Amino acid sequence: MTADNLSQRVSKLSQRLKELQRECASDPASAPELLSDALESLQASLRDLSEAEKALKESEEKFRLFVDFTYDWEAWFGPDGKYIHVSPSCKQITGYSAE
Repeated sequence: MTADNLSQRVSKLSQRLKELQRECASDPASAPELLSDALESLQASLRDLSEAEKALKESEEKFRLFVDFTYDWEAWFGPDGKYIHVSPSCKQITGYSAE
């Protein structure tokens, strides 16, 4: 599951929760069933998010291992242009550590 898909699901759930709030206010007797359904959806989304986060961490570990043991100078930049990671080989190339 991609981050965009998760973001869309969270947005839809947020909208659905607002609808449920209105429905529960207008028909309090149906509140337990409506809230139970919403809770199941939230739990499924949280499971998916947790799995996606775990997969991302595993992927990052693999790439970090590759970068840390290459003889090339590797650097990762974030969207803001700042360094996220610099391979230790930069010291062999430049004489300066990654910090």
